[in-house]
Amino acid sequence: MSKFKWGLYALISLLIFILAAFVIVPLPKLITYQNGQGVSQGVYWRGFGEFGQLLDSTAEFVKLDERTKRLHICHNLSTGVQCQPFKIVEIKGPIAAIPHLR
Repeated sequence: MSKFKWGLYALISLLIFILAAFVIVPLPKLITYQNGQGVSQGVYWRGFGEFGQLLDSTAEFVKLDERTKRLHICHNLSTGVQCQPFKIVEIKGPIAAIPHLR
């Protein structure tokens, strides 16, 4: 085979790999959530399990339930579960989350 065909195969393989990574790897989301009168924003990354994390928080357990529009944030799991449910106001995709990553 010619070098051109090998280069074309390599480029196609790279594009397929990048596309598969976007499908498999969970992307961050910008979440606006509310509890009472306070409204906050945070970057949520689901991870590879059932729960995720807020990247700008020290919470030990975070779970997003898009069906019920609730965000559950738990702190101090070792001393006793202290969880709070928050109402989700808005969910934006990874493009909106990028400026909030530090």
